[in-house]
Amino acid sequence: ISFSNVNMTGDAKDNLFGMGSWTIYGSATDDDGLRSIEYKLDNAADYVSIDAGDSTSKSFNYAIDKNLTGNHTLSYRLTDKNSKTINKEIKFAIDDDSPVIRITNPTSEFVGQSTEFTGTATDSNGIENVEFVSLKKDGVEITPNPTPSVTFADDGTWSCTVTVKDTDILDSANYVYTFKATDTYGRTAETYSTYKIDKITPSLEDEII
Repeated sequence: ISFSNVNMTGDAKDNLFGMGSWTIYGSATDDDGLRSIEYKLDNAADYVSIDAGDSTSKSFNYAIDKNLTGNHTLSYRLTDKNSKTINKEIKFAIDDDSPVIRITNPTSEFVGQSTEFTGTATDSNGIENVEFVSLKKDGVEITPNPTPSVTFADDGTWSCTVTVKDTDILDSANYVYTFKATDTYGRTAETYSTYKIDKITPSLEDEII
């Protein structure tokens, strides 16, 4: 027995379905002829049988229930026409959505040379991490210093301080800050926001007459 879109030795996360992918494709062979191909999902009491008609090869599909979520095990039992059997299991997971990540602050058009960004990241199966992706100045990627590190909290909020080097600051430039969230199954989503940098701190001078 083999599967064209499943890693038979992998963990559930290695066989990820959802987001438009809902079918497992398999085939079975036996030189004496196959009598039946049976399967059951997780801890079901009984197998469901597919008639193989004593053919030496048989292709089959398993349509995944779109109401399922999380990790599952699909068990197969093959029987040839001489009543010899073999059992195989495959593990798969279902994640039917991508993370949602947002930048909540800053909200103004301008940021400082060193700016703390805050935001939220959510997913129905949980967030694995949030990362700083890139900083671009007028479309060209530049390197912050130091390397930004994102702190992610259990309540779904995150924060990250990004510092632009002095040599990369230009008043008229547009700066695009991009962040990425990854869920527990490896699906990702990015968000970005565009700002100008205001490096000058306001000051008040007394006029002496």
